Amino acid sequence: MLRTIISDAYKWDERDQIVAALDTLCNPNDTYGWASAGIYCYWNYETKEILYVGLAVDLTERFKQHNDYYPSIDPRGCKVEQVKKYFNENEKLGFSIVVQSPLSQPSIRKVREQFSELFEENELASETGQSGIDEIQRLEGFLIESFLQINKVLPSWNKIGGSVRGRRSVKPSNKTVLRILASHEAHYLAAKSTLREIAASAKLERYENYLHAVRMFVPFIGAQRAFDLLDAKDPVGTYGHIMSDNYLQKLLTL
Repeated sequence: MLRTIISDAYKWDERDQIVAALDTLCNPNDTYGWASAGIYCYWNYETKEILYVGLAVDLTERFKQHNDYYPSIDPRGCKVEQVKKYFNENEKLGFSIVVQSPLSQPSIRKVREQFSELFEENELASETGQSGIDEIQRLEGFLIESFLQINKVLPSWNKIGGSVRGRRSVKPSNKTVLRILASHEAHYLAAKSTLREIAASAKLERYENYLHAVRMFVPFIGAQRAFDLLDAKDPVGTYGHIMSDNYLQKLLTL
C-alpha cells in the first residue's frame, strides 16, 4: 500500500546522491525499505508548483532517465529536456516519492535476473507484485486528476492524465496528498526526514519503515491506536525509540 511520502530537493551536481539514496531505500532486490515501484513528483523548489507526476516500476532507473544519465535516450520518453531547462534557470529542484511495502514489489527485470531459476520453474512468478503496479497506476491517475480539478490544467510537464480508475476516485476530501507532495507541511503521510537523510541512517530508515505501517492503519483506527497495536507486536520497541528521540516532532528541512 502506498502510504509514505518522502521528499528532497537537489542541485544538478547532487544527482548521484539521489540515485544512491533511491537505490538504498527502493531497491528491488532486497526486502527492506520499500518497493522499487512508486509514484514520483517533480516540483519547483521556490514556488512549490508541481511540475510533473509520474509512476515508475523502478524509481532509481526512472530518475536516471529523467536526469541525463543516458545520453542516447529518446527525450520524448522522459523529461530530461524539461529537467535540464529547469536547472538552467534554477538552482534546486524539488523531488518527492510515494512508496509502498516491499511486499508489493513487482517482478521487474532486476528481480527476474536475481531469481532466474524461480521464474523458469514457475510461470505464476511473473505475476508477483501486480497489485503494486495496479496501485501506482491508480494513484498517478488520482494525483493528476486532483491537480487538474484544482488548477484547471495539467501539471506543466504532464501531457496526459493517468488511469481512468484513478481519475474516478478523486473526491474533494482526499486531495490533501497533492499538497503534501510539494511542501514542508507536517502530515502523517509525510516522512520526517529527507530521502538522503533516511538512506544515510539505518535508525531513520527503521523509524520510517515502522511509521509506514502506522500510516496504513491511521485512516481506520487513528494514530494512537495504530501505534499501540504495532508496539504490542514489536519486540525491538521501535515506538519507544521514536518517542525518546522526539522524532515525531522533527521538522522536515529541504
